[in-house]
Amino acid sequence: MQCPDLETASREALIQWLQWNGRNGSYSDAENDGEGLPRLTRADAVAAICDQLELMPLYRVTADSEAGFWRDDLELIGHVSCAEHYAMRDTGAEHYDTFELEGVTCAVVVTFRG
Repeated sequence: MQCPDLETASREALIQWLQWNGRNGSYSDAENDGEGLPRLTRADAVAAICDQLELMPLYRVTADSEAGFWRDDLELIGHVSCAEHYAMRDTGAEHYDTFELEGVTCAVVVTFRG
């Protein structure tokens, strides 16, 4: 079964894939209700898939300098594997890095103005 698109797939499609891929996990509403666990939100399901596939959210941001950027300006543009992210190379106009966001390691492409 192919992994659904993490940006557009429904919560149900994500959970269906999790059940197929991680047979030992509790992902369905019925399983979680039976075990007294909270139901997975769509965001929880995306995070679980990223964890299973070792994917990181990939954000893009434009910054004035290397001094930093505001997290409010982050734009989610997809997900990448750790290997794909670490294979990315800096150019004069773009910088690739990682950062923590709510306990999740994220990849970021920083484009510098000017």
